[in-house]
Amino acid sequence: MKRLPARQLDLATLWLRLLSLALMGYACLGRGFAHIGYASVYTGEILLLLGFVVVCLRRNPSVPAHIAVVWLWATFAFWGLVRSLPYFARYGYDVMRDAVVWGYGLFALFIIIFTLEDYRAPKVIQGMMPWMRCFLIVIPVPLLLFYVFNITLPIPFFPSVSLFDVRRGDTAVYLAAIVAFVLTGLGSQPRKHPHPLTPLTNVLCAIGFIVSALIVISASRGAFMALLLSLATVAILRPSARLILAGAIALVLAIVVACANPTIKLSTGRQISSSQVVENVTSTFSHTSGDVEMEEARQWRIDWWHSIIHYTIDGPYFWLGKGFGVDLASDDGFAVSKDDQTRSPHDACLNILARTGVVGLCLWILLQGAFVILVFRGYLAARRYGAEWWISVNVWLLATWVAFTVNMAFDVYLESPQGGIPFWSFIGLGVALAFTQDTSYGTRFRAARPSSRPPHYRKPIGARMTCPHSSNRINIA
Repeated sequence: MKRLPARQLDLATLWLRLLSLALMGYACLGRGFAHIGYASVYTGEILLLLGFVVVCLRRNPSVPAHIAVVWLWATFAFWGLVRSLPYFARYGYDVMRDAVVWGYGLFALFIIIFTLEDYRAPKVIQGMMPWMRCFLIVIPVPLLLFYVFNITLPIPFFPSVSLFDVRRGDTAVYLAAIVAFVLTGLGSQPRKHPHPLTPLTNVLCAIGFIVSALIVISASRGAFMALLLSLATVAILRPSARLILAGAIALVLAIVVACANPTIKLSTGRQISSSQVVENVTSTFSHTSGDVEMEEARQWRIDWWHSIIHYTIDGPYFWLGKGFGVDLASDDGFAVSKDDQTRSPHDACLNILARTGVVGLCLWILLQGAFVILVFRGYLAARRYGAEWWISVNVWLLATWVAFTVNMAFDVYLESPQGGIPFWSFIGLGVALAFTQDTSYGTRFRAARPSSRPPHYRKPIGARMTCPHSSNRINIA
């Protein structure tokens, strides 16, 4: 792939760094950071506009034509546009507000364009650990202020929104991604001259993770399931001594917490305690929960989901859905109050079904299936050739995708900038990594013979694996 002029590379790098800072803001401040802006122009829209400008300034911006995920997103976005345009006259700004489900996919497209040049996707992976350390150290502060001490700090122009309005499920996705990153060995980058503050930083990260995990799994069923299923993915696809050690430590901590049984009330009405975690798990799979409020919330979701299936699969909105712009909570009769801001059901698939019909849902499933197949194919090929670094990368991508998918099945996640932008950015990075993995071996994996040894081949298990596009050595033992 041709190297672009330095000016264009600098613009792309600048945009990627701005996006990285924005993702940190979404991760640590949540809805508060998403509402920073003026009128209807927020952080996400500014980034999207800047991305357009950078793409337009490039001489020949292009995406490899054989990437099926990009074509499927384009088809999904086109159908979303078809289901949006007829409603602009009636709903106005609300159409754009709901259409971010497919519109934020442009972030994936921009990342693919910017990271495929000069093979920058692996460099993004190598630069993630400082970002993750910063997140683990910072995130307990907004969580404690918002959920434990119930302290809010209104932002300008939006006094009803707190600056640190962090959702439990959103935080769980980041925690799951970080744990998967560490357990797969991607975070193990030994240095010749370690920083003297590294041990202190590691302790702070460990404390931050424990505090954050206790809050989110106690306050949300979806958060607990996102963490659990993401770790299960790593355990199945990438078993290692590191994983066994982490499991043993987690078991000891769970026993200690269960014996101490601390009880700290949260602003959501729940509490940090071992009994609350058990209650969250049992209420997810059965009707035997003793918490009336949790059971009512669960039944409210189920009734709404059944209503959507009734008027789409079995009703008049089978093909087209209700379109973007309509307030589904009010239109379906499930608004909690007149000023309730919930416009969409707490499930991304059912929201897409309700707004775009069966056609849109099928396109969404095909899009996600194509991404998983793309990454899993890379995982199998990396195992075939003993490419340890790429095995870890693909397992991390699959585990993080599981966390995203589980969270958006329990909450309004894909429909918000603090959820939609990170998700589509992750999709773009995953596609770029998969394409880089293919091209780094000089031939497509599916066409290569198992007996041949491509470039960057290393011993299968326990070997020291070098990232194909970096001089840093990573110990995946």
